[in-house]
Amino acid sequence: MIVLASVALIFLATIDLNDFQNPLLNASRDGSTVEIERLIDNGSDPNTSDAFNNTPLSIAAHFGQTDAVELLLSNSAHIDGITGNMTPLQCAIYSGHLDTATFLLTKNADPNLTDGNEMSSLSIAAQKGDVKMVELLLKAGANIEHVDDKGWRPLHIVLRSIAIL
Repeated sequence: MIVLASVALIFLATIDLNDFQNPLLNASRDGSTVEIERLIDNGSDPNTSDAFNNTPLSIAAHFGQTDAVELLLSNSAHIDGITGNMTPLQCAIYSGHLDTATFLLTKNADPNLTDGNEMSSLSIAAQKGDVKMVELLLKAGANIEHVDDKGWRPLHIVLRSIAIL
């Protein structure tokens, strides 16, 4: 047991969990628009993904890097990301970046797409208890009757979250 724990600790000590092993993903995380532009100009694909299907746009959205989001979209990044994963809009919502979510919606991100668990953007905002995000999504046409893979609607998720508190 001690040997296995030591191996795990050595592994974690040598791996930078904030390094996506992809310069474009790292630049998107950091919001480095100069580096993103340089990488794309030199042939990097704005729709590339890593082993976890993180795209530059989803990473930029997750970290609230709205300028990077805008630049990636202007270079043909897919606004709704990879089917079956969290959309860039959902990444912004999950991380609480209202400005980035607002920007994505103004660029026609679909608020009704779902992730691999059939969670919609509205369900994620409800789960987080983010009232401003819920209001934004409802104004953008989010489906309040959407049912996830557990049979839960956004209202059920809010009530469950309140009950847990």
